Amino acid sequence: MNDLQRFWKTIHKSLTVCLLMSAIWVFGFLSLPAQAGLVSTIGQQKNISPERLAAVLACLPKQLSQPNLDRAVEEMGNDFLERVFQLDADPEMTSAEAEFSECLNGKGYETRAQQFRKGN
Repeated sequence: MNDLQRFWKTIHKSLTVCLLMSAIWVFGFLSLPAQAGLVSTIGQQKNISPERLAAVLACLPKQLSQPNLDRAVEEMGNDFLERVFQLDADPEMTSAEAEFSECLNGKGYETRAQQFRKGN
């Protein structure tokens, strides 16, 4: 009798886990179209023209396009949160950032940081 109870408990636990996993899986798939819509909406809001994208790619310095954690930590220093939350009205830029900004301004575009500072 004890073995039979253990068997049914094991079956009960297995079915419960399968049911929960199936529910998570189904609800995960149901949310995918909503996420896809959100991503396309964000892309439309940014309104990035092909000309601006070409200017950004042309102006991007080599050192900014290569991942380097040591350089990033060294350049950000302690003002990382001020930059992220834009608490500083005019943060100190590195030479690569200044070069990128000047090149982009020369092509008639502003960096996103400049646009945010203006309130756009």
